[in-house]
Amino acid sequence: MSVTDDTHNQPMFNFTSSQLSKLTPSMRVALLLHFEEEDTPLLFIEMSELIKNEKSNEWRESSRWIKFEEDVEGDWTRWSKPHVATLSLPNITELRSCILNGIFLMDADFSNLNQIFEKIITETVKSKLIAENKKSELQNLLCLPAVQFIKKSSKWRCKNPCSKDEDNTSINNFDMLRRLPINIEVCNILVGEVEFLQKSVAGLIRLKNSIIFEKLSEIPAPTKIIFILLCPKGHLEESKRIGRTLGTMLTDEVFRKIMYTTKIREHIIDGIDEFLSHVTIIPPGAWDTNSRLEPPEVMHTHEKRLQKLKHMVHHSKNHLEVIEDFDEDHESDPTLKRTGRLCGGLIEDIKRKIPWYKSDFTDALDMQCVATILFMYFALLAPIVTFGGLLEDATNQRMGAIENILSGALCGVIYSLFSGQPLTIIGSTGPILVFETILYDVCTNFNFEYLPFRFWVYIWTAVILFMIVITDLSALVSYITRFTEESFATLIAIIFIYEALLKMVKIGNHLDMVDYLDGDFNDSCQCILKNYTSQNDSDPNTTMDVLYTVPLRNCSALKGQYIGTTCHTVYDKLLMSLLLMIGTFFISTKLKELRHSCYFPTFIRRILSDFAVMIAIVLMTSIDIQHGPEEDGLLNLLAQILIGQPL
Repeated sequence: MSVTDDTHNQPMFNFTSSQLSKLTPSMRVALLLHFEEEDTPLLFIEMSELIKNEKSNEWRESSRWIKFEEDVEGDWTRWSKPHVATLSLPNITELRSCILNGIFLMDADFSNLNQIFEKIITETVKSKLIAENKKSELQNLLCLPAVQFIKKSSKWRCKNPCSKDEDNTSINNFDMLRRLPINIEVCNILVGEVEFLQKSVAGLIRLKNSIIFEKLSEIPAPTKIIFILLCPKGHLEESKRIGRTLGTMLTDEVFRKIMYTTKIREHIIDGIDEFLSHVTIIPPGAWDTNSRLEPPEVMHTHEKRLQKLKHMVHHSKNHLEVIEDFDEDHESDPTLKRTGRLCGGLIEDIKRKIPWYKSDFTDALDMQCVATILFMYFALLAPIVTFGGLLEDATNQRMGAIENILSGALCGVIYSLFSGQPLTIIGSTGPILVFETILYDVCTNFNFEYLPFRFWVYIWTAVILFMIVITDLSALVSYITRFTEESFATLIAIIFIYEALLKMVKIGNHLDMVDYLDGDFNDSCQCILKNYTSQNDSDPNTTMDVLYTVPLRNCSALKGQYIGTTCHTVYDKLLMSLLLMIGTFFISTKLKELRHSCYFPTFIRRILSDFAVMIAIVLMTSIDIQHGPEEDGLLNLLAQILIGQPL
């Protein structure tokens, strides 16, 4: 339905609505209550339901709350004992829907009930929930007499709340008022079913100035909040449950603060969600819903909860800053804007970095940072060794793994000490490998010396980079989209996966052979080299191949040929490599998942999860060193495990 909202937006640390939408409801509640330092008055909450029968048509009080709930019982003859109110999740959801879609007036400037009812009727007609000719009928229904049961006098007080006539004989519950705080205020909840309604009508009103409605309320205290819920015929019990839900939630100090503070309905929705996060749900059948819970002997205050919300304010700001840094457009990033002067960007970077330069190094002393350092050590060493081996093949051993490790170490240390971002990863990547391969091919085709040519290429690269820094051309990075970054990341990931599988194929192509003397000794397995040619002594004009026999263990390295029917391939290296690869992946992933499991204390789970990759690498490397093919062999290891003795 169409609603009426106060368009005044309450600032929350000057964050926009799109920024706030990225926070959790509890964080938004924490930000909202951060501005509210005054204590919220205690509320006397009174719910009246519409009674229409042959004997009477009236709004009759059925429940009330201060801290606990009391209900009129015994055929409307007495009040029940105070008890802890219980709610159901569907009713909370329905209340949420009523507030989200119903009439919503915050800080409404009304002076009497007639004005409030007229506003509700006008909005209802505007929403086409009732016909124009039903306005007077709805007005008469809202202005029916309100009755309250006064316990001390043992009688009902009945007066027309819309009447302006003075009546000195009206009865109020002064006995209860004397036992309540002086600044107490009232919340009136009116619920009922109406025959001519097709859809429910809900309205939440918070008055700008509290007004005493003696003919509507049980106690002569000023009313601050009014909630009206009228539903079609047959939904009376549902409307009563929704009214009870609001009455119970208003006894919660945090939700009451939100109701008093906000001017935006979404904040109240956040308050309901925050309230739900502290609700305990009992499974069906585990407790009799008709039984009542006695009030506790010692009341639990909301101080810890409010204190926790205050602590969340700082976390919310940091959370927003992280999100904004992640989602922020390149164009709005001050580090990517041209200053218009020589070295202007460099000077601005230094000014921004100096306050945080020391903490970038001291923060690394945290345990989680130590885990990250060890993880990054292996994460950086692996591509340096991998691409170093590939570079060695591509450049005919001009550059290799040792050169990559040395240059990565020196450049990484220098860059971290003197750059504006010490967390940048320095190391070999797929594009660098492609560039070096092309560079070597160019040198080979034009008969250039590779290393001197490479030296001057990188000297000119450094000169160009200095020119970019001096002229602020790094601002052009703002035109690089996320797609470009993800494309390079995907390329590197594919190269790593491809190289791992290619390594397994190479291992499978260079397996060892063993000689099983099952047949004739003369037909045993031998390794023959045919790479030597000499002249024939009897005929100098002819040559012949000289065959050499070498040990089987050196045959693959010397590129020999196996001859004999007793040659059998040993798959121990391939099997061991496959098991080590699968074991490293399995152990690291399972230890990462251990953080969210129920095994071990939290501290141990966190340590195992943080060091998962390192533990997997160390464990698999130790197994390879102890029982690898170079020692006893995998087959012997399996034989010892299965039959208790080696082959």
